[in-house]
Amino acid sequence: MNFLKRKKPVTASDIISVVDEEIDKVIKEFDLFEEVDIELQKKIDDGVRKKLNQIKTDPIIIEALAAIEHSQWTQWTDFMLDNYTSKNIAKWRLQIKTPYSNLSLKERESDKRWVKQILDVICGE
Repeated sequence: MNFLKRKKPVTASDIISVVDEEIDKVIKEFDLFEEVDIELQKKIDDGVRKKLNQIKTDPIIIEALAAIEHSQWTQWTDFMLDNYTSKNIAKWRLQIKTPYSNLSLKERESDKRWVKQILDVICGE
């Protein structure tokens, strides 16, 4: 899922979907190792999927992720309303069209700050 092309805020459900996709990629890469016992691989696959399903349906995790999403939205909206100028609007429109990999280091670090909060919740920290 490409969050950069979205016109609405990223939700906790979107993030969990991406986590699912990333886990699938890891599992597929794991399939490339022929020396791995098939039964062990199946147990790992099943364990990862079981944990993800627990995460996706855990009301405490969902609430925590929703709180992070709301915090992100409120901080952005507050900043935007306080800095709503034609110059900033032009800058934000450019940022919307900019792929993540082309953002400045400062902009990428800002995005990573939110991701780290989400990972803390998912990892139970």
